[in-house]
Amino acid sequence: MKNTNRLTAIIMAFLMVTMISFANTDGVFAARVKSKPSVKITTLTSKNNYINKDQALSILKKKEKNKTFIYMGTEKDFEYLSESKQKGYVFLPDEEGDIGYFVNRINKKVYYFHPSGYMELMK
Repeated sequence: MKNTNRLTAIIMAFLMVTMISFANTDGVFAARVKSKPSVKITTLTSKNNYINKDQALSILKKKEKNKTFIYMGTEKDFEYLSESKQKGYVFLPDEEGDIGYFVNRINKKVYYFHPSGYMELMK
């Protein structure tokens, strides 16, 4: 999979350089590639590595083995998360209490969470 992503990045870089070179000339094809694709191109191809809701739930269940959870929504459903530019999923344990869990979809970290703004990294 890594080799496929790297090959895709190299091909995309070559095509971009070719298109830019061709656009900057009067129809003369001239493209020079002197080095490997930049890290930015690799980063662009790896942006789709965010976890989904089911993967977030799986991560949470590994940390809290004896609990069941209720999905409550994403950062769009909670003002504090939207304002703080967090991205992820909110779950409540299926038990009494008002503290839920927030699973960051980018870095996969789990936090204790309350909509009032309480957020603490789970150890």
